[in-house]
Order: sequence, then C-alpha cells, then structure tokens
Amino acid sequence: MSSRDIKDTALKYMAHRSRTVFEMKNHLQEKEFSKEETEEALLNLLELKYLDDYNYSREFIRYGVSKGKGVQRIKRELIQKGVEVDTIDKAIGEEENTGEALGVAELERALAQAEKTVGDQEITEKIIGKLGRRLSTLGYSMEVVYKVIGIFMKRSGEEHHD
Repeated sequence: MSSRDIKDTALKYMAHRSRTVFEMKNHLQEKEFSKEETEEALLNLLELKYLDDYNYSREFIRYGVSKGKGVQRIKRELIQKGVEVDTIDKAIGEEENTGEALGVAELERALAQAEKTVGDQEITEKIIGKLGRRLSTLGYSMEVVYKVIGIFMKRSGEEHHD
C-alpha cells in the first residue's frame, strides 16, 4: 500500500474525534498496513502533533468531569485507551493545578451527582445503597463515596427530627 493510503486512513479515523497513539496503531494494523508503515505514520502524526496522548488526556479529563465522572474512572478509561499511567498522572496533576475541571473538589462534584441521583426522594437505606453504587460507578474514591453517604444520612436524620 502507498504512504498516501495510510495517511488518508489515519486522517479519516481522526476526523470525528481525537485518538490516542494506541487507538491509531490498532486501527492501522486492523487495516492491514505493515508494521513499518504503521510506525512511520505514527511518528509522522506525533511530529505534526495530530497525536498527543498528554493533550488527549487533558481533554478527556475535562470531558469526563463535565459528565460527572470521578478521577478513578477517568484514569481507568484512559488506561483502556492505551495512555501510559505517567502521562495520565501528569495530565491529572496539570488539570488540578490550572484547569477549571478539577478545580472543583472531587467531594463537591460527587455531592452534585448525589443530588441529581436522589432528587427529592426520601432518603432511605435503599436510596443510600443506590447512591453508593452510582458514585462508585462514576469512579469516585470510596473515601468520597462514604463522605457523601454520611452527609445524606445526616440530612435524613435531620429530616426525621423536624
């Protein structure tokens, strides 16, 4: 196959959204380009900054947070996309320091998700269980989940004393 074919294939694959190096490598291999062609194309795309796992991670973190996901889940999803843990940790650190997305504390984001989950329902053991599962699924740490549950249980106790 020609180098033109592999470039067209790569650019088409990136047309809809950014990709990680791992995703691109797998895609090109699935399209049966040789290992040499694939490596050369990846180097070219990296050089042109069309592929950049660090910037991809920062965008992914901002998007994940906007969808109410916790840092643990975001990190797990990035690992599944083939991003190296060091790159992810660096991006998370940078987002915590300069970005707005992680500027809001994890506990505050978890509380906002909990409010959405509970709504105006009476806080029962069943709702507390649902809340814990939901926050865990979203990737919040157990420490944060327990704090949120504690806050809601305290509220529940206050409602019953009014």
